[in-house]
Amino acid sequence: MGNEAFKAALSYAMDSGAINSDTQVDESLSGYKSIYYELRDEKGKIICRIPLEIVEITEAETREKAVLWAKSMGYPIPNKMGGCLSVILIIIGLFVYVFPGILILLLVWYQAKQYKRDMRQLVARWVDAGKPTPGKKEILERPLEIVLEQNNKEEIEQKLKEIRRIFWFRR
Repeated sequence: MGNEAFKAALSYAMDSGAINSDTQVDESLSGYKSIYYELRDEKGKIICRIPLEIVEITEAETREKAVLWAKSMGYPIPNKMGGCLSVILIIIGLFVYVFPGILILLLVWYQAKQYKRDMRQLVARWVDAGKPTPGKKEILERPLEIVLEQNNKEEIEQKLKEIRRIFWFRR
């Protein structure tokens, strides 16, 4: 749990801009202090404090939020094969003969692996979008600016002449 909490605190601190990727944080000195998780450097100096409710968000809660967001956006949700059905099929396959049971076991294993991979991709897509609430496409940190390009005809013609001259010498 301590390693996961440290990673979550470090990730939140980087995302919020409290620290950057160059900041040296000592995992062994960092830890829980009252209602905060404190990140500390090698000397024990406090770099930043992060509220516990942010650090203690579990992987399951993250997946749930990502699935809710994906459903609201119309993205496909990975399907997980039922646990009870899988066990029953494996037992029946083993009773019929060992080979079908092993094939069913491999099929269930492959589908579980694929489900985990698809869920990681879904969570990554949600994180890349800025961890928006359901119904929002993405969260922009700052609004996009419209930049009007102002080019002078003479400058453009001069640049084209230079490019032509460069390519003429290459022939």
